[in-house]
Amino acid sequence: MTRSLSVLGSLLLATACTHPAAGVGGSGSTSSASSTSSTHAHAVAATSTVGGSGGAGGVAPVGTSATGVPFQCGMDQSSAAVTSSSTTSSATTSTATTGTSGFVTAPHTPPPPVTGNATDVLAHMELVTITLPGDANRPTEEAFGDFVLGSNWYATAGADYGVSPGTALAKVALTDTLPAHPTNADVVTLLTNRIADGTLPSPAAPNHDVLYILYVADVSQACPIACGAYHGQFTVTTPSASKVYYAVVGNAPWQPDTVTSLASHEIIEAATDPSVGFGYMMRETSDACDAVGTDYVRIANSFGGAEVGDLCEELVDKNITEGGFALQRSWSNSGAATGDPCVPTLPGDVYVNVTATPSRVQSVFRGTSIMFTLKGWSTAPTTDWKISAEPFLQTDFDASPTFSQPTLNNGGVATLTLTVPLFAKPGDFASFAIVSTTANGLVTRWPVSIEAE
Repeated sequence: MTRSLSVLGSLLLATACTHPAAGVGGSGSTSSASSTSSTHAHAVAATSTVGGSGGAGGVAPVGTSATGVPFQCGMDQSSAAVTSSSTTSSATTSTATTGTSGFVTAPHTPPPPVTGNATDVLAHMELVTITLPGDANRPTEEAFGDFVLGSNWYATAGADYGVSPGTALAKVALTDTLPAHPTNADVVTLLTNRIADGTLPSPAAPNHDVLYILYVADVSQACPIACGAYHGQFTVTTPSASKVYYAVVGNAPWQPDTVTSLASHEIIEAATDPSVGFGYMMRETSDACDAVGTDYVRIANSFGGAEVGDLCEELVDKNITEGGFALQRSWSNSGAATGDPCVPTLPGDVYVNVTATPSRVQSVFRGTSIMFTLKGWSTAPTTDWKISAEPFLQTDFDASPTFSQPTLNNGGVATLTLTVPLFAKPGDFASFAIVSTTANGLVTRWPVSIEAE
């Protein structure tokens, strides 16, 4: 089997929250939603959620093995060496960073950047907060809507992507009721009809960059897997043809901090990727042998998603507090280039990770092993953190990962040995996330992959 980026594309197609638009009316009127609506889900349960759409595509092999089977990546010539041609990576290595105390962050390879279309953002968002009857969290949700787009959190999270501070356009307490477990079609119908009758502000001029955020008790039927909130877009024709960008946040039985954290996650993702998959997200490179540019994205998708909120939702300290509200930190390219990729950073917070050499996928003869060098780095002094290996996504055999030591620290070096068993088929892959776990529970990951030759 050859390594193809279409693996991720298939995964996204199967698990993204994509629904046919409602073809039925609500409150006695007829829905005018478009034929499809695209959505992205945010998981709060242990189940991972994948959303958006990656830049998947086929990749041609770059060589042929001694057995005549195509292989794609650099070939290892012995059990202890790696060919020089296979150690070159498209990733760049950062320079060392010196802190105010004289601490120097060890040189390391930065993660791949979030990329996107600068024209597909809500640059000056106008927020419409929508609540339903019986919502005990309404005062918090409405106050949050008044506050969030003028916050330092929003300005910092959107700075890399052309997103400027926004405004609260309206607060609307609807008298409509939804089913106990509404589907996305129910949500689309409700928003369509209330826009058509003027209960909700129009997404058309003079308004612009409007995001409708609807708080409901439960969103479990709107997503194919467990999720606490999601965002998407559809088109209406009344009062004029316009795109409708919306987010849906579950609010029961969670506490207000959980609700505002979920809402902030969807707001920054709707601002940076409003059309779901066409704005800013982390995408695979076209080089299937680039373990950083390909597998880092696959890890992100397997553990939550590749939009800017998804990339930081696993942090143990994922939330900051501003204005009395819990707000989820978000991915920043500029932050990732120098250290902690999740902004705003927290005072005293220490981010850690490892990088691996070689950084490209390695082709290894069956029955032999290859050794990777792992280097630890951190943004400030910290205690040693644990390292481990987790297989992910396309893993065809057990490579028996073995570390030379169980922990690392900034500038520290360890080795990881992976073995291709004799029964592996040429072209089989084993892909691992090298997991760094700190004493306070921070978890970060870095990819390493091998191909059976």
